Amino acid sequence: MRRPTNKRLKVIPAFEPNAGLRAEYARKLAKVLAIWTKELRKQALLELSAPPEDRILGDVNFMAYVQSEAWAIKRAEGLDRDDVVVIDAMPPGLALDRWLSPAQRKAVMACARALIKFGFEAKKVSHWFCRKMLYRTSADMVRTLERAHVSKAIIRQKWQVPLIKGQFISKQTAQQLPEQIKWMTELITKLSAASTKKVQDELADALQNGHSYTKLRNRLMTLEHMDEARAERVARDQGCKLNQFIQQENARALGITQAKWIHVPGMYSSRPTHVQMHGQIFDLNKGMRDDSPEVGGAYVLPGQLPFCRCICQMVLTDELME
Repeated sequence: MRRPTNKRLKVIPAFEPNAGLRAEYARKLAKVLAIWTKELRKQALLELSAPPEDRILGDVNFMAYVQSEAWAIKRAEGLDRDDVVVIDAMPPGLALDRWLSPAQRKAVMACARALIKFGFEAKKVSHWFCRKMLYRTSADMVRTLERAHVSKAIIRQKWQVPLIKGQFISKQTAQQLPEQIKWMTELITKLSAASTKKVQDELADALQNGHSYTKLRNRLMTLEHMDEARAERVARDQGCKLNQFIQQENARALGITQAKWIHVPGMYSSRPTHVQMHGQIFDLNKGMRDDSPEVGGAYVLPGQLPFCRCICQMVLTDELME
């Protein structure tokens, strides 16, 4: 690690993601997660009183059946490929008409439509959050740069991609935005696997122990709180990552090559190595070496690791100060 330099450096204040925007994203995200969990809950309650030959939720190939049906619906209705969530490839030879009863096929079709809607809404909310973060973070960054006496003309010269009237971002930031949206969407869709397993386990337990409809329904209702808690964690993590991605890419476009690491403590997110990094000047194109067992000596940037809330202060170059 590099020690703090004695040279007086001009830095711009670091800022964390907008808390109100993150909270709004968490609410929207919880609603997206509920699309899938509500359909699973409905199917579980139906299967509690169904004969064994009509149950499908606990089948080892349940998600493969659902994905196969989702692809069939997509092809028939001309939906975008990206709007279908893919978790696993369907094993060869699983023909729905051949292996499933009418009741099972009906359940699979309902879940397939829920999966398609879930994937579509996940992509939609990811795009919304990225755009909102882009507006807020870039605008905040412009204000901090201007307060540091960096001319608006220089910023406008380096940030050439228009967002809204009078607001621009760097070309590098704009080019990488689709990948950020894709990454966020994939993370959201992976959460569906946890919901699926939870419902499958609850249904299996209810069938084995003879639980009533009411008891199973009450236990499945806890999924709502589970969705809300996961949405809050994901919103916090993705908000930090997006905030730092936008600031760092915009800074690189301005020719900024150094930054000061600012550790932001959290109940579950503080890492001892990041506490030691606090106040250190590092190469913005490289990051800082993290010798923790989690990373194993790799170089990382603020906000890069899971649930890392660290941010950085950009060190202004002489050219920007002229």
